[in-house]
Amino acid sequence: MAREITKEQLWEMMQKGEDFKLVDALSRDQYEEKHIRGALSMPSAEVLQKAKSMLEKDDRIVVYCANPECEASKVAAGKLEDMGYENVSHYPGGIEEWSSAGMPVEEGAPESGAAQ
Repeated sequence: MAREITKEQLWEMMQKGEDFKLVDALSRDQYEEKHIRGALSMPSAEVLQKAKSMLEKDDRIVVYCANPECEASKVAAGKLEDMGYENVSHYPGGIEEWSSAGMPVEEGAPESGAAQ
């Protein structure tokens, strides 16, 4: 089971420039509305199809969704682990906690050429 990390731990990883992939497990529409800066869009229902083209097996991965009640990130993290990804963390606060704390968010689709 993916270990949980806090908002502060995620922010520290970003500030230090640590090498990790941040995965937004919400729907594409929700992602385009607002997501944590630098996150990849990988809805939990599409993990099996998208993970191999977007992630490497040895990547450090942090998955989040909307809030602690949302199950999408837990589902996505479980699927990634089942696929053999071993370094998967889950940020349960999600985009709601992150944006409420004034942390950096983005809107819109990923840049052209970025993983979809």
